[in-house]
Amino acid sequence: MIDLSVLKDNSILISPFKKEILSCLNKTDLSIKILSKNDLINNLSFDYDDKAIIYLMKKGYSYSNAKELISCLHFIKDGNEKLNKLYSLKQELLDNNLIKNNSLFSYLLKDKQIYIYGYSSFDKEILLLLNDYKNNICYINDETNKKEYLVNEYLTIEEEVDSLFNEIGKLVKQGVPLNKIKLLQYPGEYDLLIKKYASFYKMPINFKSEVTLDKSPYFKIFKEKYINSSLEEAYKDITNVISVDNYRFLDALKGLIYDVDGLFETKEETIEYLSLKALDIHLSEIKYQNGLDIISYNHLEDDHIFIIGFNLLSYPKVIKDVTYLNDKEKEFLNINTSLDNNKIEEDRIVNFLNTHNNLHISYKKKIGKSEYYPSVLINKLEMKVVLKTFDLERTKKGPSVYLVAKANDKFDSLGVKELAYNAIDSKDVEYKNFNHKYKHIAQLENDKGILNISYSQVNNYSQCPFMYFVEKILKLGDFEGNFNTKLGEYYHSILEKSLIEEIDFDQVYQEIGTLFSEPSDIYFARKSIANLNKVISDFNDMKNNVELEVYGEKKCKVYIDPFTVLNGTIDKVVYIKDNNEYFIVDYKTGNVHFDKKEMEYGLSLQLPTYLILSEMILRDREPIGIFIQNIIPKDDKEISLEGLQNENAKSWVELDSSLRTPNAKSKYFGSLKTNKEGIVISSKNNATKEEFDQIKNLALEKIEQACGNIRKANFEISPIKSRTNMNIDACKYCSHQSICFKNYYDNRYVDLKKENEE
Repeated sequence: MIDLSVLKDNSILISPFKKEILSCLNKTDLSIKILSKNDLINNLSFDYDDKAIIYLMKKGYSYSNAKELISCLHFIKDGNEKLNKLYSLKQELLDNNLIKNNSLFSYLLKDKQIYIYGYSSFDKEILLLLNDYKNNICYINDETNKKEYLVNEYLTIEEEVDSLFNEIGKLVKQGVPLNKIKLLQYPGEYDLLIKKYASFYKMPINFKSEVTLDKSPYFKIFKEKYINSSLEEAYKDITNVISVDNYRFLDALKGLIYDVDGLFETKEETIEYLSLKALDIHLSEIKYQNGLDIISYNHLEDDHIFIIGFNLLSYPKVIKDVTYLNDKEKEFLNINTSLDNNKIEEDRIVNFLNTHNNLHISYKKKIGKSEYYPSVLINKLEMKVVLKTFDLERTKKGPSVYLVAKANDKFDSLGVKELAYNAIDSKDVEYKNFNHKYKHIAQLENDKGILNISYSQVNNYSQCPFMYFVEKILKLGDFEGNFNTKLGEYYHSILEKSLIEEIDFDQVYQEIGTLFSEPSDIYFARKSIANLNKVISDFNDMKNNVELEVYGEKKCKVYIDPFTVLNGTIDKVVYIKDNNEYFIVDYKTGNVHFDKKEMEYGLSLQLPTYLILSEMILRDREPIGIFIQNIIPKDDKEISLEGLQNENAKSWVELDSSLRTPNAKSKYFGSLKTNKEGIVISSKNNATKEEFDQIKNLALEKIEQACGNIRKANFEISPIKSRTNMNIDACKYCSHQSICFKNYYDNRYVDLKKENEE
């Protein structure tokens, strides 16, 4: 903690510990102005509000892209083409009074002694902001003596987490209050285990809130009330609905309304923007007065602090050059590059370690078969490493039973006896006494809260009801994106951007190099850039042939009944203005197909679901096609739109000039061609207007069936499989098989080939 006696009266202190230092400063007679780095940026560069974001959104940027662009403008100046555009954008925002300079703020700093405490000397941005006052700057560092650090090494992550809770239990038994024990914010791979062991040990932990305002059912009710009233009236109504507000929903909503009220002319625009901002607003969690807090590096008190996952790439965390401004551009602007940020991150961790005494540090060597390595700081700071094993001195029986059962498994399968094997009498473990069947939970049928459902959730339920239960109810999904997920998200963003601006594929090539770390992933992703280019150029050719109205990444929702909402985001809806027809496109980076036969089993519902949702955008207009655009087709197959189409539609010839001659194949639509008379025909998957209606109604029927079963809490272990189609196998890519322990008799077999023959 800073020694306040070194500060001159009537000076300025720049520190991230603003709140903590202020409470100490109030006990003195010193007059010190405390500012954070953000305070400097907002006052010495510029500040902005929602009007600036909305202005950029009207120019075609998404909400998140608009915020990112504005964040790049604080230190911008003319340079390369990208920097020049950003500089022009900043001037445009200034000219429209959408970003504001605080011209009076410089008087606050003039002729004042400026101290910097808690920020690294590697942070070039602070020095750039204070360049006019550099002669008055003084860095304050905590006095530290050389310390001896002890680091515990565990073989597995589970052993490390179990030991963490066991050691906390020992401290509590010794009389240390739980609110004097802290856990430093840990790497993401620990999240589920921490929550599991907190339940095992019955330990109250004040977790950081994961619930955003938009996820609250009250927010959906508020928006529904607003449709027929004003923001003020809707807020007043919702206050009457909520009797107990443990999560401070009303405070969060009030702040959101204050920001947005009066910014839009229509309620539709207001609701859309409310929903976007609500994604960034986290609700408060219920806080235990005598609970374990999860802290950040801004914690100054010398409590017992546990630091887990002290591994390479986590301590310090590696910051890559993946932001909109690359390192070369940041170097030109003299702001923090990824190299600077990595130095700042290491500086911050070392300072935290040096200024706290009661530290309990540990790392793991493995998660499953994946190996992990200790942090480089262990060698740099000459930390002593101690190999830890199972501690027979236990503070709770429950988790010990679990670990002993695992040791029994290892002995049965490999003949290896671990220390945990003899920790508890085998009679207390009830080893191998297990029933894997789903235990029915209380029915949701009488719960009249809003059920929000999407295509992917219906698909999960149709594949295996228990999969839906694990993903949606228990929320145990795998949150770490794999290569296909990351590439898909990146390509989706490029395709969305291509609808409003030209894409620089040289930049795409460079960005892929920073997005992925494995050389094989980078090679494969870059190899598919040509496909991405073709998809974009093909659609641009279409736009040159006929006047189109395009909706990209369109969020839609439909009320199936008063308490059930179907949500979805359609990648692209293309409306042909001349003849009132439209078609739908969904981008895929994997080998995905649409099969009408699978709909009977609740599968292949994505395109039909989008057909239902698209009616909210283009009412009384005729759908003529629903297509999948496989950007990386299997076996290097030619890229085209594959799906279902009405061959009698007027638009095909207008969209595709190659269909204006006899015996020709469509350039864009995989199943369309012309016969010798020059008439457009489809080689497969043709549907009339009536058949499109039938498909839509069947999809709606399957969605309603799934929703009804969900409300009845029917979540049996029942994975769908096909003996004739190897692609239909719910367990093939399921990451939850270690939970369900399903057997052969749980499988739900369908035979599409046989039914098709009948």
